[in-house]
Amino acid sequence: MKQDNQSPENVKSSSLESQIWNDPALHEALSQYDIGEQNKNQKNVIAAPANKPLFSIATWPALAASFAIIWLLWTGQPTTHEAPHPLPTLTLDSQAHTRDVDLADGTEVALNRHVKMHFYQDDKLRSVDFEQGEAFFDVARHQKKPFVVQTRDAKITVIGTAFNVDVAQSHSQIEVYHGRVKVTSEQRGEEIILTKGQAIELTPEGIITTKSFSRKTPLWQQGWMEFSDHSLEHVIEKLNRYSDKKLILSNNIRQLMVSGRFKTEAPVDAVKLLAQMHELRLTVFSDSIVIDKE
Repeated sequence: MKQDNQSPENVKSSSLESQIWNDPALHEALSQYDIGEQNKNQKNVIAAPANKPLFSIATWPALAASFAIIWLLWTGQPTTHEAPHPLPTLTLDSQAHTRDVDLADGTEVALNRHVKMHFYQDDKLRSVDFEQGEAFFDVARHQKKPFVVQTRDAKITVIGTAFNVDVAQSHSQIEVYHGRVKVTSEQRGEEIILTKGQAIELTPEGIITTKSFSRKTPLWQQGWMEFSDHSLEHVIEKLNRYSDKKLILSNNIRQLMVSGRFKTEAPVDAVKLLAQMHELRLTVFSDSIVIDKE
């Protein structure tokens, strides 16, 4: 019995040739060409000059389809154009330190402690996904590339300006120190234009509060925190940004409303003062301080 010595490569090549020459579109094109030649011979038509096209116009669609199929079968895949790569995303996490960062577009960002944000840009947009914390943005002006900061509660759109963003559990706050920004509420879809000296607070429930201020730089950059009828839960969250010991709040006093102005470098002193003012009990451990009602 004679052994078949065909290699896998020969089998593959034979299969490919079979697919090409058995293609219906190719057969159709060739048959149209044969019919045309027979008709010419029957009518004793003089042969065409050498520069006349070999195939008639009617045969070109079928021939084009045939050659396209041959090309795809031969190469295995169509030609593709690779999309341009976007500029890399920059992830910032200031942890327990303040930081100054220059973004690739020229924007200067001052990060308070425990900020988490992501920055990227393309040909049409500069964007920040701001997860938590507080930061001051001095945005480089690019008329055709708006600068957008996306927080849980709002989208902030600017071209060139200076503003502060503070994202806490209870609300987000935006303060404008130069230029104009457009703030869009994520919950209500409402758009508000803020100018220099204006601020807005937005809650996850969609409550919006506007106010004005006269200071020239954010309070945190001056070393202060200021609260006016804020929940104790919110105040403790802000103090925890600066405290080496974790401040733990009892559930029964989370919504206690408090006011005050405190030094960011002395969060434990601030807690002691609040305890005196509101008759609270502090239990100090090696790594934490528990705050409860007396």
